[in-house]
Amino acid sequence: MKNLRIVFMGTPEFAVAALGSLLMNGFNVVAVITSPDKPSGRGQKVTQSQVKQCADFSHLPVLQPSSLKDPEFIKKLSEFKKEKQVLNLKDEEKRIASAKRKIEEAESELRQMRNQDKIIAAERKLAEDQRELARLKSGR
Repeated sequence: MKNLRIVFMGTPEFAVAALGSLLMNGFNVVAVITSPDKPSGRGQKVTQSQVKQCADFSHLPVLQPSSLKDPEFIKKLSEFKKEKQVLNLKDEEKRIASAKRKIEEAESELRQMRNQDKIIAAERKLAEDQRELARLKSGR
């Protein structure tokens, strides 16, 4: 498994730990994809992501596409002949995924409640029909 050619994708600070763990454990990381350098701070000085800094320190090739659909980027990526691509989700993406899971769970719970309501309604209808049948049998 450690011989697999891995391309790591990540930008936020916490992604450095995941990349570092792969490298320290001897995994074959062949390239890193991270967001392009961008201006930050009051002076709007162009800064590199911490993932890029880690990759540079480890002498790994770094790709910084403006779009993952860019044909030139896709061509460069294919040159690494990767076998696995590790994606380190941003905090916001994790929160979105978590919120989607919660919505799905709530929808499932709601469907179950609706099914229970249907059962209760059917039981009530059955009881009404049984009372009506009993009334008709008694001649009332």
